[in-house]
Amino acid sequence: MLHHQVRYPQRDFYGDFDDDVQGERRTRDLTPHTMLSLMNPMEGNTTSNIAHEGPLVIAVIAILFCAKLIFGVTILTCCFAFLGYAFMSLFGSAVHLSFHERGFQLEAYAWYRELRSLPTCCITCTARTMQWSM
Repeated sequence: MLHHQVRYPQRDFYGDFDDDVQGERRTRDLTPHTMLSLMNPMEGNTTSNIAHEGPLVIAVIAILFCAKLIFGVTILTCCFAFLGYAFMSLFGSAVHLSFHERGFQLEAYAWYRELRSLPTCCITCTARTMQWSM
């Protein structure tokens, strides 16, 4: 959440007044990211920041460790599950970061614009409701 307080505060949702955001945009000739560039951990955006993703990585490793030791899940299954977790983490973070990009490739779609306009509390409540119903 630190990037919201520093780079994308409420008054500057797109980061127009943040020097770091503007500097990063200038290195891309002011072209918006694509979904693939946001998912690339080598790009140096928030998806590759261990302070941002670290707690999730530790939780996933703990879950897989318990799955192996307690439930006897095979190593191959644990590796495949880890790849699935990694993809979902990168994809979810990329979608989140895309909300802060002007001219993002998905802006042409009404569902994307509607999703971006939802308040954070609605998205969190929806995610919790979906999690509880599974």
